[in-house]
Amino acid sequence: MRPFIACVVSGLRRLPAYRGAALTGATLSAADLPVGSVHAEPAFRNAFASPAMHLPGDAELVIWSRTARRTGVLAEEDTDRYRVVFPPGVRFEVLAELPAEAPRPRTLLLAEHVPGQQAAITEQLRRVVDRRAAVPVDARSSPANPVRYALPFGSVNS
Repeated sequence: MRPFIACVVSGLRRLPAYRGAALTGATLSAADLPVGSVHAEPAFRNAFASPAMHLPGDAELVIWSRTARRTGVLAEEDTDRYRVVFPPGVRFEVLAELPAEAPRPRTLLLAEHVPGQQAAITEQLRRVVDRRAAVPVDARSSPANPVRYALPFGSVNS
């Protein structure tokens, strides 16, 4: 399996990089992803570069991306045109947690682990959460395959 994954990652690197906020869903317990923890994502992580998408799960993850790749050019479905993919092994730091506030579920702000930039990134991610709140829930598009956006999230490293 490792040679196959290496080939997919190599192909992924050829796609355009995405820098900015990416959103994905997750099903998490209250103890999962505590603020300040760093998690390594062992698998590919799908997300959206648009705040106007429906996210499955009971939590929303808003991630500041530096290395995700735009895969929308390969999308078969129109709703996947905003899809970005993080390669396996990316380390994410949990910067903040926003408790559920109807209609928004529990929201976690994460960033690819870069020491020293957390405050500025957290502020940018909070603005994305505000922009997402301005999009009515019934106006959000649903992904073609929602399961891709609600997989369990990474393993704790520190």
